Amino acid sequence: MGNKLYVYIFEGIAGLIIIVASINYMNLSTARSGKRSKESACASHWAVSEAACSTVHAGIFVLVSIGFVVALLLLSYRCLP
Repeated sequence: MGNKLYVYIFEGIAGLIIIVASINYMNLSTARSGKRSKESACASHWAVSEAACSTVHAGIFVLVSIGFVVALLLLSYRCLP
C-alpha cells in the first residue's frame, strides 16, 4: 500500500498551489479594476452608491473564493481512498 507521508507531502503541495492561485486571482481582479470603475460610473448613473457597488464586487469575490475552496475540498475527499 501507499505511504501516508506521500499523501501529506502532496497535500502540502496542493495547499501551496491553492494559495498561489488565490493570490494570482486577487491580482487579476485588481487588474480588472478599470472595467469595474466604468461599471461604477454606470451604477452612479442608476443612482446606486459606489460603496454599494464595491460591496457587491467584494461579495462576489468572497462567494467565488468560497465556492472554489468547497469544490476543491469535495474533489479531494472524492479522490482520496
